[in-house]
Amino acid sequence: AGARDLAVELMFNHNEPGDVLDTRYDDTFGGGVAMTYMFNEYVGARASANYLKYTRDFDGGDLGIIRLNLDAKVSWPIIHRLSVYGIAGMGLYSWDADYIWWSDTGAENGLEIGYNWGIGASYEVWEGIEATLLYDRHSVEFEDSEDRSCWAEISLGVIFHLDPTVFSH
Repeated sequence: AGARDLAVELMFNHNEPGDVLDTRYDDTFGGGVAMTYMFNEYVGARASANYLKYTRDFDGGDLGIIRLNLDAKVSWPIIHRLSVYGIAGMGLYSWDADYIWWSDTGAENGLEIGYNWGIGASYEVWEGIEATLLYDRHSVEFEDSEDRSCWAEISLGVIFHLDPTVFSH
């Protein structure tokens, strides 16, 4: 990883509901993809797309969320091959629920703007390939709800750095 570096990340997520979601939904798994462009060794921009589906822990009903986030990324090399980083940004959260507790209408869907922040670490396994671990928090106020819904996401990922000569022609 370094200056003017473009990378693609594939990730597997464990999502833990928090705040108003934790009494209504069980933990779940999800997945996604991200693309990061590092302007220099320390600062970059990250775009990610993820899917998760919470299953209701009583009375049936699921909550599916597709999120598209744009984040600033700050990275700090610790030792050779190991870096820590932080991300923060905003995104679009598209959701579809079989049942919602804050409305009498039952099933609903919507598109909301939310924010996220996280901390992570990456380790270069081979030249151009890194393993990464990220703890990420998300916060969204769903339509007609008076509460912010938050959840934590722990992601394991593989980052593939793209050859810069591919884009030079």
